[in-house]
Amino acid sequence: MSQRDHITELEEDEFLAGPERYARYLEGNLDEDLLDLDDVFAKTPSEILRDYPVTQRDLFLERPSLLVPSYSFAETHSGTVLLNPRGKIAGVYLGCDVSLCLTSQGYGLGAELIAERALRDDSLPTWDLDRPAYTFAGAAAHRAAWRLLQDQVFVARKTGPATTMADVGGIGMPCRQLFTSADRSNSRQGSN
Repeated sequence: MSQRDHITELEEDEFLAGPERYARYLEGNLDEDLLDLDDVFAKTPSEILRDYPVTQRDLFLERPSLLVPSYSFAETHSGTVLLNPRGKIAGVYLGCDVSLCLTSQGYGLGAELIAERALRDDSLPTWDLDRPAYTFAGAAAHRAAWRLLQDQVFVARKTGPATTMADVGGIGMPCRQLFTSADRSNSRQGSN
């Protein structure tokens, strides 16, 4: 990472592009645009789950959403997933791909999902691409996540002592109990 100690200290464009690429951009040593913005990169959660299958056994470290406490986030080895109040996958940030189901959009959950992933890894997976690529909506969601990460209270609550689902009025169940048998087969097939 750059001279900064934490992802929350990055400037907005630096957050999207990555510290090294952003530094080259500022120095004038970049022969292309800072970011690759194109809706051709758009994928649904189901399409992403086909590339990165997630089963109930893959989920760990479940945490409640701070913006919509009936939702929660869980980690996988490939990234972070958003679980709806029924425990079904409602959004994913797996590999370099991020997407939310339509019914979960409009509440800030996409930004929070990205913030979760950024805090977990202290980076974004798009930084490893030759040129960080986003859809227009994805770039907007990443910018919204950057704004969330500027809120010290938000970051403190996200990175402080673990909050359980029961602490925020959630269901308080381990991830493995959030899936029904139908959900398990759907998540293996990449649908949500």
